[in-house]
Amino acid sequence: MNTEKLEVLVNNIIENEYYHLKDNSFENIVTEPVDIILKKLIEKLPKHKDILFELDDAIGEVISNLAIFYFKKGVKTGTTNLKFLGDIKTI
Repeated sequence: MNTEKLEVLVNNIIENEYYHLKDNSFENIVTEPVDIILKKLIEKLPKHKDILFELDDAIGEVISNLAIFYFKKGVKTGTTNLKFLGDIKTI
């Protein structure tokens, strides 16, 4: 298997596992403050609620993309830097 195909395979595995492991409580912790602020803004600026909802959607997408990015980065780092295994006696 060539490097490009292997990279695609690994990325697909990581994304699949990310979505299976995704914890909704994490999203609630991150988005709860945004939701509180959004409600206050909509109360103060009801004429602009459509654009505020667009902003909320954009923030949610950024949070999701950051979570995926750091999950992938963590998996890649964890699987390429295995020096710590020498410290574990059972392995």
